[in-house]
Amino acid sequence: MPGAIASETSETFEADVIYLKLAGLSHVPASTVEEVIGFGYIERSTSDSNPPAPDLPDSGQDQFCQARYEALPPHFGTLQFVDMVIDCPQNLQAITNYRIDYKQVIEIFHQIDCGSAFKAMSLQWSRDSIDKEPLWTLQTDADTAVTIGANSGAVTCLPLTQP
Repeated sequence: MPGAIASETSETFEADVIYLKLAGLSHVPASTVEEVIGFGYIERSTSDSNPPAPDLPDSGQDQFCQARYEALPPHFGTLQFVDMVIDCPQNLQAITNYRIDYKQVIEIFHQIDCGSAFKAMSLQWSRDSIDKEPLWTLQTDADTAVTIGANSGAVTCLPLTQP
């Protein structure tokens, strides 16, 4: 299976590369695993079964990305945005694997004093080149951003900047 990334119970996907994983929440703010009802992905597939759309202008790239949403049980279904073929992000590093799944992230979140619920949860590499692993990021009800290393479990909690 190409691009197999950490198994998260019933969560599976077949993509060569994932750039972003964004949690779908049943309501905001959320605080439990059950309130995560699925994930949206920006992913790249270079397989022949998923060729890029022929009507896209040439961007100089030989790979294109697609956005999709996949529900988690007991919800069901995958929504492939077939018309949403985009250039792959140049400013994000590909996620090839990680050890800590979203359930463990929520468990870690409740062990720290940085809020009681989260408004958003995502997995991606930081735009800073100093990070050694992808990061789970939670925007909390306490106006903080919690990052959790997707392999190490290292936690930071910082106030969100005000505009």
